Amino acid sequence: MAKSVFRGLHALLSAVHDLSERPRWSWRARGGPRGDRPLPVVCLIGKEPDGVLTDLAKLLADVGPAKIPFARVDMDRVAADAEARWRGSRREEQPLLPVLDELRHQLSADRFGTSRPSRFRHYRLVDWLTGRRLTQGDNRHEPTDITELLRLWHGRREQPEAAYQAAVTEALVLLPAPVRFLVALLFAWHRPVRFRLWTRGTRLPGGEPRWLMRQPFMLPGHSTSFTGFAELLTAGRQDEDDRAQIKKLLVHAFLQDLRELYGAGSWRPRHRRRTAYTVVLLDNVTEANRGWELLQLINEVRNESTEHDPVLVVATAQAVPRGLVRGRPRAVAGIGGEVVDWYRDLPARRRALRQDTLIAVTLPSSRTADEQDREAWTTFREGMRPRAVPLPARRSFTAAVIALVMTAAVLTGGRWLATRFGEECLPSPRAGVATTWIADGDGGECVGYSDNAAQVFGKDERLRKAQLAVFELNREAERMAATAGHRPLVTVVYFAEFSSPTVPDDSAGAVTEELTGLMIRQARDNTERKQPLLRVVVANGGHEMRHARTVVDSLLAPLFAADDTAMGVVGMGRTVPATESAIGALGDLGIPVVATTLTGQGLGDRSPLYFQLVPGNGKQVALLREFAQRESEKRRKRVEVTAYQPADVDKDSYLRTLRAELETAFGEDREWLVTWGAGVHGIEPQCNTADVDRIAYFAGREYDFDGFLDRVFQLCKNDTPMVIGNDTTSRFVADGAKRRERYAGRAMSYVSLAGAAVLENRTCLSPDREPGVEPSALCAGLLALRAGTTTRPAWRAFGETLKDSATALPWVGERVGVAYDGAGLFVHAVKENRFRRQRTDAGGNLVLDQAAIGPLSRAAIGQELREISCPTDRNAPRGNCYDGASGEIGFSTDRTGESRPVSLLTLANIADLAMAPTCSYIVPAAEALCPRS
Repeated sequence: MAKSVFRGLHALLSAVHDLSERPRWSWRARGGPRGDRPLPVVCLIGKEPDGVLTDLAKLLADVGPAKIPFARVDMDRVAADAEARWRGSRREEQPLLPVLDELRHQLSADRFGTSRPSRFRHYRLVDWLTGRRLTQGDNRHEPTDITELLRLWHGRREQPEAAYQAAVTEALVLLPAPVRFLVALLFAWHRPVRFRLWTRGTRLPGGEPRWLMRQPFMLPGHSTSFTGFAELLTAGRQDEDDRAQIKKLLVHAFLQDLRELYGAGSWRPRHRRRTAYTVVLLDNVTEANRGWELLQLINEVRNESTEHDPVLVVATAQAVPRGLVRGRPRAVAGIGGEVVDWYRDLPARRRALRQDTLIAVTLPSSRTADEQDREAWTTFREGMRPRAVPLPARRSFTAAVIALVMTAAVLTGGRWLATRFGEECLPSPRAGVATTWIADGDGGECVGYSDNAAQVFGKDERLRKAQLAVFELNREAERMAATAGHRPLVTVVYFAEFSSPTVPDDSAGAVTEELTGLMIRQARDNTERKQPLLRVVVANGGHEMRHARTVVDSLLAPLFAADDTAMGVVGMGRTVPATESAIGALGDLGIPVVATTLTGQGLGDRSPLYFQLVPGNGKQVALLREFAQRESEKRRKRVEVTAYQPADVDKDSYLRTLRAELETAFGEDREWLVTWGAGVHGIEPQCNTADVDRIAYFAGREYDFDGFLDRVFQLCKNDTPMVIGNDTTSRFVADGAKRRERYAGRAMSYVSLAGAAVLENRTCLSPDREPGVEPSALCAGLLALRAGTTTRPAWRAFGETLKDSATALPWVGERVGVAYDGAGLFVHAVKENRFRRQRTDAGGNLVLDQAAIGPLSRAAIGQELREISCPTDRNAPRGNCYDGASGEIGFSTDRTGESRPVSLLTLANIADLAMAPTCSYIVPAAEALCPRS
């Protein structure tokens, strides 16, 4: 049982756990792999540290065979041992930093299995040279004995000379005379040649001289050769001015050995086997035992070398010397905020070579603690161990891949493998991933599902980064579910179209928006202690969802059968026959579906567990008709609607039902309809006249919308009608790359099915946002995402892309809101089921333990969704009404969103991404969102 228990202990162990966990391997288009991050020096300040590092070392040592590499050093003991050992010797003969030797011995001990750092080649060479003294040669023609000294070091691992010569002689006897001569010559010269190459800094014999001549300390560039630089490091050549630089070189060499072990930025799988950083624990740091000197040296080396190293230092001290910490240290309970601030301020501090880069927190003088702190050592007993080695880095996986490659090459001539490799669709043995390659007229595409970085769909960079951020939050939710049994884990499948035969992808921006809403929901749910945890599996139904039914039958059905936490599907892409068929198949399996943007009529008849967040095409057409009538009254002029749509709509359920609703509203004579066959660029738009103002209503798919705009603006010029896009054009609005300069000064309107999410967050990311007004939960999540103050690497990388004003909208898009609500409905249903409904055991006693209730029931959660109800009277009790980012949502009387509002939003300047849309009309009337004049 650990002795050290105090307020803030759980926060401290959580910070050590998060900081020691090495980020997963990700890939960037230029520069290869990345993922390593800078690590801080954490100092615990207290009059009586009370053995917290001793207990932490025991925790790290007792987690099992796989351990985080760590070393604990009592600085007072090391200083006393060094004083006793070197008492009476000359100063230059004493080791400069004896604590590094102690750390090397502990880290090299045989207690970490194959993950132990055992070589320390750079550090040992520098340390060895600093303890050697050159002697005067007897012969004036004798070369300087630094060469002999280096030759001694270089040959330390060679066989003894007698055994070496005997082995050579025995081997030569068996060879023919000419070959014997050549081999003897080679054996005679290979040692001198290897030594010469080594001192010249070539890579093959070893890279220590090469690295030493390129690092910044002791100015190696002023030496003519490595031998000259090595001579400067020896004991007889050092002076007081050199010692500070040599100490930095020792620390730098020590850290370099660990850098090479972890292989930061290297593509080699063996470097990725290390999933946890090295932890160094320094107890009783004072100025007298030179502990503060070591911490300052580490900071200065990190500042001046500009290199990351895989070492997390945690130290204890009674006080901090002036100048090493900025401001007054927080209590240890606030260490999480200190870590966030440290990462935020680090670039500026490093550029200024600041000394105050320590994270210092104070330990409480009182040992009172809450229940979470008292249970902290038990909570982290299993969690404080390295993450499992990624499959691609395992030796068994490498062998299996080679065998698979060879087998596939033999059986298929390599064509199958080459295709799947090029499209990143190789079969994965990792749990949470299932894919299949479907060949078609466009060459084929990779469909399936994934919950981790082993499989990322699509080619758009922002889309891929968004998936990685979701996967990162998945791991966080899984880890928290393992340690917090009272919080149920809810898994939803986000089903959409992630792949496209065209680059850039027309749907990538819209899908990225929905992923953004999902990850904001994940981050919110995972950080609220009494909320169910959310995990998201992404599923690709193929371009335009044409393979949706195949994915459901072959891949998603087995997933839902095997995963008790999987509660349903969110998204569904677009209304096409394959999607409708997939909805029916999911309903037959008892799987709820919450559609984010589907508007085709009659979808609720496909499944009793189908729930739609937005109204159908009928309400969209009613909005158009009402708006045209109002405009006619306002302008006191005839206003006519002309709809533009492809001629063939039979294969597209959305377009077919939209035309049917238009015929009902405007008549079947179709004078109001303009169609195109070969392409939208061939239409003849109807422009405004002196007697009639026109509304050009685009009723096609989003990929034709920019061509439609070009045609209308080109031919109508000064008589341009009012352009209104149907709800599919929200994809165009989300695609910043398409809203180019040729549309500067041009206006358009579009039908928004979740206008509330847009209108209530129009100034969310604007510098003009009203000060003092609390942002909505969705806006707050988006602000946190863009701020990038987090230890989540994938989350931070995606947030950085959102700052690019050339491609990302600075206001909250409607798809962000509906996806946020889609996942939130499942969490809400689980919360209602688990926390609101009381349960009793056979004896009538109230059951409070979530684990005792058993796994979630998908059927019960589907029924919970059906029972979500929102009273029409705003003053009535809200009951279990879901108050979402896109407004109140209930399904008790209507599952297809017909009671929800639909609005007409206007962009005054299409090319200006910073200009948020305004509301022109809304049905039903909502004065708060869209005042009517």
